[in-house]
Amino acid sequence: MNELQRITTSYVDLEDRFKLVAALEQDRVVTLWLSQRLLRRLLPMLLSWLGNADASSKVQGQKSSTSSIPPLEEEKVEPPVLEANSFATHLIKEVEIKQSTEQIFLGFKDQDALYTLALNQVSLKQWLDIIKMLWNAADWPTEVWPKHFDVIETKNDSLVIH
Repeated sequence: MNELQRITTSYVDLEDRFKLVAALEQDRVVTLWLSQRLLRRLLPMLLSWLGNADASSKVQGQKSSTSSIPPLEEEKVEPPVLEANSFATHLIKEVEIKQSTEQIFLGFKDQDALYTLALNQVSLKQWLDIIKMLWNAADWPTEVWPKHFDVIETKNDSLVIH
């Protein structure tokens, strides 16, 4: 199985798509392209899981992880995953979703390959914040985003999640 270890997320205006450059095991890198159509179907499920996981944390007496996520500039910043090292490029046609109470697992599929990404609440919230910032920069319709979904402020020029 191809498990994604780190990802660098960007929006490419010329393609009008999101690009994930992802590090795999053994220093391999893959590029995954996500269309607006696919993301519009995926986002409600991710936001729902994040809301349910947050509610579950509150019921168990834990502090809300979405409200306690530290700003990105305070975290250890790793270098972006470089596309120049990419051995394959895939236009993702489907995303499989598996959920547990602790993590959500995304399976990015095209015709030939499956790449998996496991995200906990904090990682998912951070990635969604990055997607929302890029989404707004792309000037895509915003009705898919809930009104209460706030983006973490960052001073970094690059929008990267690892």
